[in-house]
Amino acid sequence: HCTTGPDGRFAFTSIPAEASAEFLVHAPGKGARLTFDLTALQSGTLSHTPGQKDIRITLSPEATIKGRVVRKDTAAGVPGLHVQATTASDPWGMLTPDPVVSSTDGSFAFAGIGEGTYQLRIVPGEKGDVDWAAAAAEVTTEAGKTVADIRIDVSKGGMLEIAVTDADGGKPVDKAIVMVMPPRASDAQQAVTNAAGLARLRVSPGDYRVSWVHKQGYTFKPRSETIAVSDGGTHHVDIELQGQPKIRGVVVDVDGKPVPDAEVSALPMGYPQEKSGPDGTFEVAWNPSFAGNDTEVKVSVLARDVEQNLAGVAESDEETPSLKIVLQEGCGIAGRVAGPADTPIPKATVQLQARVGRFGAGIGGHQATDDQGKYAFSALPPGVTYTVIASSSDHGRTQLTVEMPDVAGTQLKADDIALRLANQSLAGIVVDGDGAPV
Repeated sequence: HCTTGPDGRFAFTSIPAEASAEFLVHAPGKGARLTFDLTALQSGTLSHTPGQKDIRITLSPEATIKGRVVRKDTAAGVPGLHVQATTASDPWGMLTPDPVVSSTDGSFAFAGIGEGTYQLRIVPGEKGDVDWAAAAAEVTTEAGKTVADIRIDVSKGGMLEIAVTDADGGKPVDKAIVMVMPPRASDAQQAVTNAAGLARLRVSPGDYRVSWVHKQGYTFKPRSETIAVSDGGTHHVDIELQGQPKIRGVVVDVDGKPVPDAEVSALPMGYPQEKSGPDGTFEVAWNPSFAGNDTEVKVSVLARDVEQNLAGVAESDEETPSLKIVLQEGCGIAGRVAGPADTPIPKATVQLQARVGRFGAGIGGHQATDDQGKYAFSALPPGVTYTVIASSSDHGRTQLTVEMPDVAGTQLKADDIALRLANQSLAGIVVDGDGAPV
């Protein structure tokens, strides 16, 4: 980040030429401004490019929201509650001010925000508990104006208890993230299950549904049924999570001998990476959600023994009870990362991605180029499409596609990866509505 000077001007330097950017601007007495437009997502690039020196960002006077949190039944102020303001035009939360805490009479205030429509809601404090429930209040602000007398009515509401268990055996699933959705999607709430597999949410009366439950190693199918929550009631919901499908098999060499300690991963996903056992057997999970609506997806399993330079890949489907992966002499990709004037770039970061069909994942971790800008990956399966991705702190980032022949032991010398210097700048001025520098 940088700070504007007395003339309101700013400049960002050491920007890669292929980059694009947006700006988030805060200034005392002004409304926060994010230049990003959601419709720009469709273009694939951001709206500002390196080399621009005439960027002009106009800030409007700050808007203010003032209100009170009160008991729904008595209208008495409720102190100590955390109030958060969010806007749908900023799904990343960049414009979201820090939550404020209601004072002794329940009053609260937000300052320094831009014009727009905000959702005010009660959120958990530092202890993570909420003893009151309230529906979100919608507020529309205008630049330089104060929206006052906003009232957030709270009640004890109802309690939603979501019990999450493993479908195979019924054991509680702890540390699962549970999201509950009311009719208004912007009011979604989430909680995490405890050691007993129980997540508890205090919500205002109304209809809800459990829209999402996530825990690594499990899959969840969205539910359409609604739960009617009444004031003062406790409503229990049971959720079963299915374990992710597992592919079992054995890794052997060309002589049929088991290969222990081979790295095994499945595409789609590529993680978690497993190791074959002493007898070469393995078990690796994959997440069907990565396949989208493809009900006939076939999963490829990659296996590598880096020390012996062995590698193999095999395709699995539901009709394959045990998959055999035969490791042959591994393939290799070697190349060089260079900058302007063909100067080698040492200590550039190089990563490798493997793609089989329409699914890809990282393979072989990442490495740094040597003093000559060289890199080399070994123990790679044949017949796979690879993408080499190179980047450097003082250069940009680019990638190179390498098609590996379906021949064991193939060693390819890849084309040089040319990185452009990160020597571009983005500069401009921040002004107010009258054109005066900020």
